[in-house]
Amino acid sequence: AKASLAQILKAVKLFGQLELGFDNYSTLPLELALVDCVLSSEGEGGGPTRQIEYETRQPVKAATPSYPKQPTAKPEPAIVSPPAVPEAAAAITPPAVPEATITITPPEPGSELEQLRLNWKQVVAQAPEDTKKTPAIAILRSAGVKPVSFEDNTVVLAFRYPLHKEKMGEPENQQVAEKIISNFLGRPCRVRCVYEPEDNHLVQEAQRMGAQVTSVEEK
Repeated sequence: AKASLAQILKAVKLFGQLELGFDNYSTLPLELALVDCVLSSEGEGGGPTRQIEYETRQPVKAATPSYPKQPTAKPEPAIVSPPAVPEAAAAITPPAVPEATITITPPEPGSELEQLRLNWKQVVAQAPEDTKKTPAIAILRSAGVKPVSFEDNTVVLAFRYPLHKEKMGEPENQQVAEKIISNFLGRPCRVRCVYEPEDNHLVQEAQRMGAQVTSVEEK
């Protein structure tokens, strides 16, 4: 064991206090002084040593494991929806237009009259072959005849000049006119003739002066 400097100095002092005789030399006093030195050193250092041993032998308390603190979740701010803005540019749906329903009805007397007025040239052109060389067809083609009424299955023909009305009123010519018109309409009908003066003021003035229509130019 290694002795400290303090132990060596103390041992020297103790050795100096011994009364040794050279004649009667014995090692016992030296040994006792050395033991005393060692015990004194242990006595002085015993306190701290024992204290250290005591502290070392104390049961070590189990260290409480420290867990990291869980982060506290911060409440997310509530999302406030903006107020709904009315769509100004919304497409405006046009109102549905009801589909026109086409109803086909059989022709009435009034509608047949309209057909005769609009297609009078065709009425004359479609006349039967045995009527195309008669005086009646010439009057119907060139005398300004106009259907004005359709009553009781009878077609009323208006003439601008009395002479044409009188000619068509003859039984033979009237029968030819009835045959021609019936052929166009597709069913038998009668014909009645009336006189309606022309709106031309020159003709009316000539008639007042005694003029008469003597002939009809066939075109």
